[in-house]
Amino acid sequence: CNDERKETKAKIEKKEGEIAELEAKIDELTSEIEKPETGLLAMIETTETQLQENAGSQKEETKQRTEDNLVYQANIKDLTEAERLLSAASKVLTKYYDSLDKY
Repeated sequence: CNDERKETKAKIEKKEGEIAELEAKIDELTSEIEKPETGLLAMIETTETQLQENAGSQKEETKQRTEDNLVYQANIKDLTEAERLLSAASKVLTKYYDSLDKY
């Protein structure tokens, strides 16, 4: 009976030591997670904030690119019209000067 008690007591002490080690590990991991500046929760919060800022920035950039593209399209339209007018003017002037040569 005494041997069993000694054996049980040794097992209990061993398990209590393992429990203490695990509690220390839990405390260490909790600290790693919850540290105010470098903990995982702080990193997650920082990353989420950066993602929100990035999304806002993307919206603003997309809006600006859309506006720039509309200005570009209007400019191309004007340039195409100017090219058409210059081509027509060139034809008229060529015809006019060709008619002067005949006289």
